[in-house]
Amino acid sequence: MKESIFSKLNQRIGKLSKLAIILILAVYALALVGIYALVSVTKSYLVIPEYEHVYWDEKVNPQITIIGRRTFDDDDNMTLKYSVNVSVYGRISTSSTSDPGYALTDFKMSAATTESTTSAVANKMYYFTEYTTYHTPTTHYFTLDNSSVNQHPKTLYTMIQYKKSGVSKISTFKEDVFLYPDANDISKINEYFASTGADTATARNIKGKNDESIGNIQFIASNQGDYYSSGVKITMNNLGYSYKHHVDMQSWILTSDGKYLPFIGVYSYCQQKSNYSQSGVSVYKKLNPEYIVSKLRYYYSENDYVDYYFKQEFSKLPANFSTAPSAADEIEENNKENKTLLIIIIVVLSCLIVACVVFLIVFKKKSNKQVEQKQSLNEEVKNEEEKQE
Repeated sequence: MKESIFSKLNQRIGKLSKLAIILILAVYALALVGIYALVSVTKSYLVIPEYEHVYWDEKVNPQITIIGRRTFDDDDNMTLKYSVNVSVYGRISTSSTSDPGYALTDFKMSAATTESTTSAVANKMYYFTEYTTYHTPTTHYFTLDNSSVNQHPKTLYTMIQYKKSGVSKISTFKEDVFLYPDANDISKINEYFASTGADTATARNIKGKNDESIGNIQFIASNQGDYYSSGVKITMNNLGYSYKHHVDMQSWILTSDGKYLPFIGVYSYCQQKSNYSQSGVSVYKKLNPEYIVSKLRYYYSENDYVDYYFKQEFSKLPANFSTAPSAADEIEENNKENKTLLIIIIVVLSCLIVACVVFLIVFKKKSNKQVEQKQSLNEEVKNEEEKQE
């Protein structure tokens, strides 16, 4: 009877050493892991533009407003849609206070999105419709609909190609959305709300490097029965050609059960001619809104900024914007905290240096003492040997 292939294979395997069998099993296991990795690899790839955050572009400015709008149907089912408005302005100059009217030959915008507002990692890219043949100033309107899929904006990317006097240029911009307050933000929000006068404040002052007032942010909430008609206004005291500023701001609805719901946000607000204002946004009481909370980041330059926080009950906010809003006493800001941190670091380093010096002194004394003891012992041994001779 002819011997089968399996029988021959079994005999050959039986002749292998234990080490060879272990190596074969290891190679087999690695092959299985490789096959599993290839089969389970995701088919979704994030192509993220390599854009940078821009404090100030000398020619154009894309100002982005994001509003989380939550509505309810007759069955109390909530739908969330993010309204995304991009207003592209041309910079004014000393020779003219009007927009130069750049021709936008290409405009592209995309957003890295997350499945949850608390997620720290984006999982998809959302590409908005492209627009061309427009002139500044112009505004484009987009929507991120969450009725069938969860998609919350995490980072926004904008590319603008424009032409003036036959010369073309491309500018790119990146804005990270303050989608959800982190632990440090929440701590600062609570610290602000515990400060003197915060319980009645309707605004927060923005201050310059010399502690002078350069603007403020204020909120309104008009009680309309089933909802609040709310809004936010950012006022800058000095607008015009020579004044450069950049503001990124996000507000949230803080519910009675502790949820932070993204509300109105504005990014790359550095308009030269007008203050920022948004009103008439409905906040339904079915959400159980208790407070309006905000974080405003004011940039002095690309790498130098201060964060301001605000918190107030809906029921205590005015129905209309005021020219002289009530602001709470100021608390320590991030730039001042950096000085405190620097002092702490200097003190710690000084203590370490002193400790090292003391250690070296003690070690040197101990070493000298050991040397002296050794020399003394050597002398005694030498004297003893001389006596024996």
